[in-house]
This record gives sequence, structure tokens and C-alpha cells, in this order.
Amino acid sequence: MITSIKLLEANQILAQVLDSERGSEINVKKFCKLAACSRPTFYAHYGSMRQLSAELLCKEARLALVLCHQ
Repeated sequence: MITSIKLLEANQILAQVLDSERGSEINVKKFCKLAACSRPTFYAHYGSMRQLSAELLCKEARLALVLCHQ
């Protein structure tokens, strides 16, 4: 599982992309450029764009469940 600080950083970067263009166009190269990190660093923290997306989706789902139960 991705550490929470890295997930937060990724979430902020992806939010920037979604605000400016279609999210389906984000790839590792573009993410690394926005995050000012190298590809090896990306893969060390996130594994793949698919894994990163899944982690972010799970995080959002957990947050929604918590809010529904309150």
C-alpha cells in the first residue's frame, strides 16, 4: 500500500491534471514531470498508474463511507 503522504501528493497532482485536461491523458511521463520526480522514483512509490488510481479510488471510497456513517 502506498504511504499516506505519497498518496496525498499524488492526489494533489492528479487533481491539477483533472482541472486542466482530461484525466485519461495522464501517463507516468506526464505525472513525473508534474511531480518533479524520476520514473524510478514513481515506480518505487506507486508501482503503476493503475495501482495509483486504485489506491486513490479506495481512499475516496473509505472517506465516503466514513462520512455516510456520521
